[in-house]
Amino acid sequence: MAIRQRSEKGRRAAGIVAGVLAAVLVGAAIFMGTGVSSARPKLSDVGAWLASALNGEVVHANGLSGQVDGRVDLASAEGEPLKVVQDGDNVLVVDESTGKVSRIDPTQLEVAQTNTLSAGGMQIVMGAGKAYGLDPRAGTVQQLDPLTVDMIGTAITLKAPLGQAGIDKNGTLWVPVPEEGTLVQVNGAQRGKAVTVGEPGDPLTLTIANGVPLVTNSASASAMVIGPTGTRLQVSLPSTVTDAGSGGLLVPPVAESQVVPILAPKQRALVLVDTASGALTTVAVKGGKLGAPQALGRRIYLADESTGRLIVYDTVAKRFEADKVVTGKAGPLEVFVKDGLLWVNDQFSETALVIEQDGRGHRVGKYDEALGQKDTPTPLPEVPTGIPSVTEPTAVPTRTTSRPTGKPSSAPTVTVTATPT
Repeated sequence: MAIRQRSEKGRRAAGIVAGVLAAVLVGAAIFMGTGVSSARPKLSDVGAWLASALNGEVVHANGLSGQVDGRVDLASAEGEPLKVVQDGDNVLVVDESTGKVSRIDPTQLEVAQTNTLSAGGMQIVMGAGKAYGLDPRAGTVQQLDPLTVDMIGTAITLKAPLGQAGIDKNGTLWVPVPEEGTLVQVNGAQRGKAVTVGEPGDPLTLTIANGVPLVTNSASASAMVIGPTGTRLQVSLPSTVTDAGSGGLLVPPVAESQVVPILAPKQRALVLVDTASGALTTVAVKGGKLGAPQALGRRIYLADESTGRLIVYDTVAKRFEADKVVTGKAGPLEVFVKDGLLWVNDQFSETALVIEQDGRGHRVGKYDEALGQKDTPTPLPEVPTGIPSVTEPTAVPTRTTSRPTGKPSSAPTVTVTATPT
């Protein structure tokens, strides 16, 4: 009996201590100005922010379930096209019609700062903890503070118009200057060395592949991996890409794999460049209005904006898989790879989806009012396609490591013809 009384007294004492600790924690939270009601759940580390222009808002979705776990209202931007630029916890939303830039605070789920950088057409680039604002038409480049949305230091002026820029793994900004045929390095307010990647006027496109710049030149049919002092690897592309026209080639701004897909939209030619070995594979693609290709795992994804579907090519099986339905109707689609997941978003509808490394995909309910209530992912419908014919590779490409001195010599390429039937 004595033992039981001591046990009951011990439990009562423990309960009193726990209650006092809970009261102290709540009081401290209120004293610090946060309060219990303002506590926010931590957003998924495997996720992305997606624009919803019709609602004038952005939502954060969990990449493994597709459920929305955060929402921020941008009422002043309702109906306007939005561009989300994200790097870790730094999230900026650009109103592409006005140039207004808003910083999203992921912890409070609100707009923390705003600034208007231009009247529209401003290019915002973030990576490696740094951010820059570029005016392609004026040719100006200036560092941007992603926390205050204010410009830092003085602007650098390059010869306009500028191409799509990117930041490498070391935090250096690389800016294509097609009128000079160069790729210019920028560090803060300092202009670095310009690397010659073509003749003046050549169409240049840039991809940051595994943290390293890869520039493609459709006029010279070349792809070059760039190092701090110059060209590290130069690969001759198929001669058909020289007919890409003034629009040049379509490439992903950022690629998380060493194989970078390059699309010549006019010729419907998909070229896969291995940035480590220089090996090439070319694939014939069918479709309507195609967007820039994206690589994830063993597959290449191309948005067909004329049908609202994703065309899927398996690089290991060397064949096309069933199309993935996004909207099922014509319209613009934003496609990007982030943290090992492929995201597809139609910002003018509720439609968005996320695809994992193994090719499985599920929908994102951007308009779902209840956050985090979905237990299982919504599977995607697939459109069956015929089995394509495949021609096995018959040649091995050559590679050079010297700086380009003009038009690269034509080299044999590994060619895979895979046209859906």
